[in-house]
Amino acid sequence: MTEWFEWRDAPPGDYAVLGDPIAHSLSPRLHAWAARAAGLEEIYRAIRVPKGELAEALERLISLGYRGVNCTVPLKEEACSLARGMSAELAELGAVNTLILPSLFGYNTDLYGFSYDLYEQNPGTRPVLILGSGGTARIVAKSFHRSRPFTIWARRDESLEWARAAGYQTTTEVQRSSDYGVIVNTTSAGHSGEAPPVIWIAAKRRGLAYDVNYGDASIPFLSEAKQADWRVRDGLGMLIMQAAHSRRVWFLDEPPLNVLQDVPTISGSMFCAVRPVSDKKYAWRAAVKGLKRGEVVVLPTETVLGLAADALSTEAVAKIFTIKGRPATNPLIVHVQNAAQAQGLTSEWPEVASVLAEKFWPGPLTLVLPKQPKVPDVTTGGLDTVALRVPNHPVALRFLADCARPLAAPSANLSGELSPTRIEHLNPVIREQVWAVLDGEASQIGIESTVVRVYDDDLVILRPGFITAEQLRQATGLPVRYAEGKESESSPGHLTRHYSPKARVHLVANGELQTPSITIGTHTPQLFARQLYGWLHEYDNLGESDVWIEMPPDTEDWRAVRDRLNRMVD
Repeated sequence: MTEWFEWRDAPPGDYAVLGDPIAHSLSPRLHAWAARAAGLEEIYRAIRVPKGELAEALERLISLGYRGVNCTVPLKEEACSLARGMSAELAELGAVNTLILPSLFGYNTDLYGFSYDLYEQNPGTRPVLILGSGGTARIVAKSFHRSRPFTIWARRDESLEWARAAGYQTTTEVQRSSDYGVIVNTTSAGHSGEAPPVIWIAAKRRGLAYDVNYGDASIPFLSEAKQADWRVRDGLGMLIMQAAHSRRVWFLDEPPLNVLQDVPTISGSMFCAVRPVSDKKYAWRAAVKGLKRGEVVVLPTETVLGLAADALSTEAVAKIFTIKGRPATNPLIVHVQNAAQAQGLTSEWPEVASVLAEKFWPGPLTLVLPKQPKVPDVTTGGLDTVALRVPNHPVALRFLADCARPLAAPSANLSGELSPTRIEHLNPVIREQVWAVLDGEASQIGIESTVVRVYDDDLVILRPGFITAEQLRQATGLPVRYAEGKESESSPGHLTRHYSPKARVHLVANGELQTPSITIGTHTPQLFARQLYGWLHEYDNLGESDVWIEMPPDTEDWRAVRDRLNRMVD
């Protein structure tokens, strides 16, 4: 949840997003991300302003030095009436959502946001159906004005008087989708779980169904369209584009050069922040550029999701520790593309390291070796060794290649908490602070990697994982032992209490289980490990205060699972 203020208690600031409700609004975060994407540092305040109090609120904000505001529901009509100037086009629309202070000159970045986002979807030139007759429908109609034929639909004929007065074609009848190339929903039907009356027909040329709502409200309309094989798009893109365009509105006088970046660059960066980023289009490029600039990115790997930053940047790595609340003495694992890149970060690379890399990379094995001076102390927790591995996940490997630098990437959780193995496991506190969340298949290993200190004549397991001691012995012919006492402190994730769910964990024998419980049953150690964190995340989401887990047998193949379970117990 974004920090917010009542307008009477607002602190000084530069810009603000106003609305009611505002506590859970996405708009303040989008405007903050727009500033970040443009390389600016202003703080965007989220301020609650009830309907009818906007004039008083603006007077106070002007006195506090605010330079601009964005008005969300339900303040847009009020903002229009208070604007002391606006373009003739906006005066015709009667819609203002952005004000420059103290002049109170008005703009509508929703119009720009919709037009630009729609253009990105390559809508073609076929006729358009606009569902709804409110203020947003007027904005959508204006965006299509003179460019292609469109029809405006409403349930009641009287709601369409403004459209007929403007010379627009209107209807109150149920419409067939096959008559149109684009259908835009501006109604609020989705908020009540309904869908506007459209008969969906699969067409030879796929049309675009666009809902200006986003989230759950857009599902009824878009799900029906998708079943008919239409392309679908919700209104988040429109919201992102309008927030990006606000950058230009508020810096008309002396715009910093870095604000004059193309809006797709800024909006691509903002897509990174609010939606999982696939390997397509500008959002992926924005994620790569952000990482290179020192931002932190959530990275899928085959073990767990990682919180990745440039491993050779002291400032970038410091952000990981800040976001996680991780002790500075807890070293990070550095993810690399291949053994050659790993070797370039070490001052010693024994032959056995090459044997292990050849056998187990890419994969869930981390090698700890003496580091090169160029690896900053913050990355290694102040130690003279560096922990290295090559992840076995296509998204992680492509991102490493595109970034062309090693990435420090501990688990993407708050320090001590349960590690995430899929995007929906991410703590909202993490999501609000990172630059991007990269999309990819869920982690297939499910627990963190095996960590091994490599010497010429023996191997020391600092943290057990998927790769077992016996596998290491067979691969190298060297003796393998487990670290004892302070020796284990050179391992990432060495804290006694770690990987813990919110629920209190009770480790018991099978006959002592209570509800809810997790049992071994017929699971192999590998399958149990893959699903363990997911099960515990589900129990946390259900609000369970306690969970009983059957303690696995004390055997070598269960050692990694037993290690994680023991760290969950107080």
